[in-house]
Order: sequence, then structure tokens, then C-alpha cells
Amino acid sequence: MEAEQALQDLMNATIEIGLQHPQWGRKLWRTYLDGWSPTLLALQAHLQFIEELRSHLGNSMRRYRWPRRKCLDEIYKRSQAWECKVIKAFRRDEDPHRAQKQLGECRQYGPSYYRLLREPPTLEFLAQERHKVMQQLHGRKRLQASEELCAYRKFMVGCYQRGRIKIFLRNLLGEHKPKFDCDTIRCPLTEAYINHPEELAWVLSLHFQDWFRKPAHHQGPITEADGDWLKLGTDKQTFQDATNHLGIPDKYTELIWEALQTVPNKDMIARELQAALHDPPTEEEFRWALKDQKKSTTPGMSNVTYGNIKDWPDELISHSYQLLRVMWGQEHIPQV
Repeated sequence: MEAEQALQDLMNATIEIGLQHPQWGRKLWRTYLDGWSPTLLALQAHLQFIEELRSHLGNSMRRYRWPRRKCLDEIYKRSQAWECKVIKAFRRDEDPHRAQKQLGECRQYGPSYYRLLREPPTLEFLAQERHKVMQQLHGRKRLQASEELCAYRKFMVGCYQRGRIKIFLRNLLGEHKPKFDCDTIRCPLTEAYINHPEELAWVLSLHFQDWFRKPAHHQGPITEADGDWLKLGTDKQTFQDATNHLGIPDKYTELIWEALQTVPNKDMIARELQAALHDPPTEEEFRWALKDQKKSTTPGMSNVTYGNIKDWPDELISHSYQLLRVMWGQEHIPQV
């Protein structure tokens, strides 16, 4: 009974707050992102009316039972209060008849029906009406969830159309990078911001280690720098062994394998790439490629950015180019 009373008080407080504070303006309820809307308050007022009748007509321990001579008068008063709350909820709507349309959705069981009663409604009838209102409330929540899903799909399609493939794939796979904000440099014990240089450097180092750490599902033969790509692309069993830990369904793995094996003009493309990659680029091409890149780029595994390389002296750039020529000929990148 205490839980029932607590829920009743919460519902009453919710309606009162909703009717007093939010300034909605003239717009559809679908645009209310904070969960408040005139339609929601109207349905809650309807539910409050039914719950009051059930508690006073039943055998509630918290509410006294209305005597027969007073019952219809109390129902009349509460039906008027219900109608006033609905009208107040839609007072800012551009449609002056919006409140009456909302009450009309109750069919023949609106406030006027209860005001014209000659006998108190049965508890079975009130339970049926309560079930209808609860269905409307739940249906509204499902519609809101559906709209959020549509907004997510719109965002995904927009990312794909604008060429933001990385964001598209990360959202599709459920990957989320750890965010950096002011709470990142807040001490968890004292809730104060860290201002000591060494502690600040340590906290930031941990954050960026987490940022650049390779996810567990991106580890394995198929993602290693020295993986045998020729065998992975030609031997089906090796390909399946290298992708088993990713949890991809078999039917999609088969599609990926078929796509790898049915590349149009595969032989011609392989010959062109082999000819283009046979000789390393010239030093002039190497310097032009560095000049063409932006400075503000994310470093790779070596933690060296294009901005760092651009600030190198000419002798160091020439030396790094010679190292590139050696690695190009050996077809091997030394691991640190």
C-alpha cells in the first residue's frame, strides 16, 4: 500500500509540475526532447482521475470509501478537474480545439460521460479504462524510441554519404573512443582538478594510451603488420582461422571471401600495382608528399607526426629517405 501511495503522489506531482513550469510554445509534441508534452500530461491527468475513482470506490486502506449519496458528486468534481487539466495543458497550442480533440480520443468515456452517470462505475470498468490509458502511454514511448532510431539511421546515412566512413563503421560496430573532457583531469577522491604537472602528465598519458590501444577484436593475424596477406587472400582456411575471433556470422564471412576472390580485372590491377611499387619513389616525390600533408594529423604507431617531419633539417629528411629506400628493397619494416 505504501508503494501504491508513493506512485500516486509521484503522478500527482508530475502533473502539477508539468502544468506550471514548462514553456512549450506552439509546436508538435514530437519535438519535445525533454520528455514533457501536452499529450503526456493529458494522459497522466486521465490516469490520475481513474486511479482516484478506483481508490475511493474500492477497499483501499489509504482512502475512505465514498458513501452512495456523495459518490456521484465526487465523480462530477473530479471529472471537471480532469477536463481543466487537459485544457490547461494545451493552452499554448496553435489549434484552439486541440484540448477537445484530445478529450474526444476517449470516445464516449470522456469527462462528460462520468458527469452524467446515475450509478457509480464498476471496478471492472475502471480497470479496463486504466488499461487503455496505459496502452496509450506505452505506445507513445514506443513511438519516441522509434523516432530516436530513425534519427540514428539518418545520422548513419549522412555519415556514409559525406564520406565519413570511419565514423560510420565505428557506430555500426558499436565502437566508441574514450572521450576527453574536464572530468578526465579531476581527482576521483577529492573531486578537485589536478594541477600538479607530473600528476597531470601521468593522467593524460593514461588517457591517450587508452585512446591509441588496439581493441581486442582488432587483434589477430589479419590485423598484424607482418601478417601473410598473400596466404590470407588465397587460402580460405587461413582466412577463416584469422577471422574466427571477430565473431562475424559465417554467411557474412562467405560473402567477404567471395568478394575477395571475384575482383574485376584482378590480374591487370595486380600487374599495374606490381609495376608501380617495384621501384621506390624518388626523393623529390618523397619531399612533395611530405609537403602536401597537413601538420595537424594524428601520429601513427611511431608517435611521429607530419608536423614533426616537416620541422626536421634537410639532412635528416634525406637520411630518412635513404632508410625508406632500404626498407622498400628488403620489403620489411623493422619493429621497435
